Amino acid sequence: MRRNPRVWSDLGLLDGEVMKIEVVRTFDALPNDASRLFSSAEKISFHFGLPWFQTFFHFLHQEQNNARVYVVANATGEQTLAVAPMYRANTTSMFSSNQLESMANYYSSLFSMLVDDTAIPLNQTLPALVQHFAAERPRWDVINLKPLDNTSALYHASIAAFKDSGFVVQEYFCSGNWVLDVNGRNFAEYFQSLPSQVRNTVQRKEKQLLKQENVQIRIVTNVEDVDAAMNDYETVYNSSWKQPEPHANFIREFMREAARRGWLRLGVVTIDGVPVAAQLWVVCHGIASIFKLAYDEKFNKLSAGSILTKTLMQHVIDVDRVHEVDYLTGDDSYKRDWMSHRRERWGIMAMNPRTLGGLLLIIRNVGGRWLKRFKKVTPRDQASP
Repeated sequence: MRRNPRVWSDLGLLDGEVMKIEVVRTFDALPNDASRLFSSAEKISFHFGLPWFQTFFHFLHQEQNNARVYVVANATGEQTLAVAPMYRANTTSMFSSNQLESMANYYSSLFSMLVDDTAIPLNQTLPALVQHFAAERPRWDVINLKPLDNTSALYHASIAAFKDSGFVVQEYFCSGNWVLDVNGRNFAEYFQSLPSQVRNTVQRKEKQLLKQENVQIRIVTNVEDVDAAMNDYETVYNSSWKQPEPHANFIREFMREAARRGWLRLGVVTIDGVPVAAQLWVVCHGIASIFKLAYDEKFNKLSAGSILTKTLMQHVIDVDRVHEVDYLTGDDSYKRDWMSHRRERWGIMAMNPRTLGGLLLIIRNVGGRWLKRFKKVTPRDQASP
């Protein structure tokens, strides 16, 4: 792809390394070599891969034209060093009118800016990127990154970079995250490790379910069967306790894309042809992520959802040979029955004391203990556009 050098902005000199940045509005406009950052990060979570971001952008941001994908490159613009998928949030809050957000929402269990720290150290790339955020006009009132892995080096480097650039930073809890460390076990060994009450209940309910008329449990993995299986999923979802899906077409298209890449494990339980439980799992680079699940409340006593979880768990452990199963977002009590460890996802809110909206947010969120910092902001800075 030919690059237009006029779109690049110089990020200055950091320890001898000149870096440049451009902001693109679609993922199709990324430089060709940026794909390697997404491919590498995808090994940590499917939420970091291009399939996720491209589908997310298409259904949630393309029409609003509010995407801002920051691309950091070396001095010549030939090597991509970092990509930060962001968007300008549409907010009517009295506390902030100019807000930059991570490209994530309630569908996203994890977000990260993608940084190649093998080329230039993280503590150089991130400060340069944050300095660019701070220099943009009109100024950002707040930059909000979520949900993040609060144990990662990138999380702590981001906080330091924002503080060094004059932002007031507040960390906040987003959600719990339950995971299973398979630890080389087969399914039988894993199942035997579960609490006896869980094992006994699942086995008893499975016998009851299989006594029903014409019960079928299937796992869909191929593209050709996705739409029919998604019809079953949506039927179940609409009969469940859950709120209407705000972006059903996004879910369906991502499941198609997952199938095209061999990631899809879409489980459906039917009784006499009627779908009663369905789950959407994504298996990517040895991690099975439980993305969506639902069951028809009319069949609650049969525990079809639990039986489907057992079936899919057996498939991903014994067939896919995953090393981790991730229940993604939430501290629902049933998740700890199946998982072994709990992690947390946190957010970083970087508020700008140089704008009125940022000051109001600081006062609301962190209060008087930061007033001393405000005094360091010169009148000239506050008057800057």
